[in-house]
Amino acid sequence: MITTNTLTRSFLFKGTTLPDPDPALTPKQVAQRYAHQFPELVAAEPLPAKVVEGVEIIEFKENFGTKG
Repeated sequence: MITTNTLTRSFLFKGTTLPDPDPALTPKQVAQRYAHQFPELVAAEPLPAKVVEGVEIIEFKENFGTKG
């Protein structure tokens, strides 16, 4: 018999854990939702998720680019 478990998500940005505001949102939409508190999230990219103790952790990495 196969059993399935639903993972809860948590987001990490600059060492700060951000709770999942809505499981239906994509990681980019979550970044947009938190951008008023962390403006750097507007340009941040989500890294591949890691599962730790039944929690899916998605870390946002600041995206520093070059102009020109």
